[in-house]
Parts: sequence; C-alpha cells; structure tokens
Amino acid sequence: MPAGQTWLVQSFIAPDSEATMTPIPAGISLDTLSELPQYPAGTSFGSDIDAVNAILLSDTDEQTKRAAFLDWAARHQPCVFGRMATKVGAPARGLAMDLCWIDEQVLAAGQHAIAERIAADRRIWKERAARGRSSAFLVIFNSQCLAHARPSPEFARLCTELASLYLTELAPVLPDVIYTEAIPLRGHDGVLRLFKGSVQLFHTGAHLRRHHDRRIPGGLTISGHTTSALSSRRHRIAPLGKAGGEFGRDLVVAHEERAFVELFAA
Repeated sequence: MPAGQTWLVQSFIAPDSEATMTPIPAGISLDTLSELPQYPAGTSFGSDIDAVNAILLSDTDEQTKRAAFLDWAARHQPCVFGRMATKVGAPARGLAMDLCWIDEQVLAAGQHAIAERIAADRRIWKERAARGRSSAFLVIFNSQCLAHARPSPEFARLCTELASLYLTELAPVLPDVIYTEAIPLRGHDGVLRLFKGSVQLFHTGAHLRRHHDRRIPGGLTISGHTTSALSSRRHRIAPLGKAGGEFGRDLVVAHEERAFVELFAA
C-alpha cells in the first residue's frame, strides 16, 4: 500500500450465520506475545488503573474481574456513551455493552481458540444489537504481559494479529488501514438495517502518551461500537456507507512506535 494512503474497510457477520467467516491466515502465530518489550516492574499507569490492575492481573475469578473493569469504565473512561453503557444496574436504553473476555488461558490455547471465542460472543452481540439491546462489543485481552507492554514494533504487529482474530472475514488486518464494524438494528418497521460502527484499540501502555484517552486497565481491548441505539430506532444515525460521527478515529495500527503513537494521538 502506498505510503500515507488509508483504506476504509467495512465488516459484517450475519447474526445467525458463520457463512461470511474466512479462515485464519497462516501467518498469524502470536509468537510476538512472548517478545513484547515490557515496562519495568512497579511502573504506575495512574492510581485508577493500578487499583483495578491489582484485581484484573490477579488469580481472582472472571466475574469479579468483569465487575472491576465495568466499575472502572463507568468512572474513568473519557467516552460519555461508554460511561452510560457501564452504569451499574440500569444502563441507558440500548447502550449496554457486551464483553468478550480473553484471559491468559485462552491466549495460551492459541489463535484458533481465541478466534472461536470472539466469533461466538460476536454473534450473540449482533443478535442483541439487532434488537436494540447493545451498542458496543469489547474484546478484552486480559494479560499481565499485555498490561505491561511498551508501544513498539512488536506490540504493533501483535495488535494486527489480534485484530485479525476479531475481524476474521477481513484478515489479515493490515497496518495503516481503518476498519469499521457493520452493526445491525431492526427498526419499528421491521426492516433490518446496518450501521457503520467504529472499531478502536485501547491498551494500558497508552498512559501519559499522546493517545492517553486510549488507556485501559488489564491489557489490551479492541472495541466495535455505534451510537445507533440512541436513534430510538428512527435511524437518524448515518447508515452504513455514509460518513458520520467519530468514525474517523477507527482502528489504525502502524509499523513503528513513533507512527503508532502518532496515529493513536487524540
């Protein structure tokens, strides 16, 4: 791809079908996971994240970790829609988020196990999204190694590989390409429409960098989300294929640390 050129790619999986899934490319091995440059032990990522990491990077059960993550998101993430979606007990209508939790055990099982877990949870999310019950899908890679990873060429490569296990129908995910999710929503008229959803990457090591608003506890997260639920099914949000909203800040992964930081700058 020519330098400086950006492509927009849209992704859709039918809620009740695996027909659009494509095989995982042979080149994805996740070997880079064991080669990631790490921050020194004791590095602080802010008191808020340090407190949650004490839970997320411990041996406690997954449900406790999920609750801790959502509590942090409801208090500290900069996105107002995200805070509304993680409101304990009664999130705003249509703004609930679905979490796909990838822990150390799933990561160790390899790329096929990861892709299968994401695909299963993604189908469930799209079924809920079509009914207006969820507006966001977060794939959370909860790992000690990822939580302490420095932005680097190795980390950027791993990001593209993990993103390829999410967007398998578009794999391999390439650097310097913007990808968007296609999110279904059925209106009062019974018509199922697709909306363009932003796909974004967050990681713990973004703390105090130019992309500080992409910091998140526990490791690395790739999210697909839209605000189409706010339309109350009247479809005032731009449908798939039209520009709109904040979709220019989608998932972009660069080759080198300098480019990585620049592309994820706020």
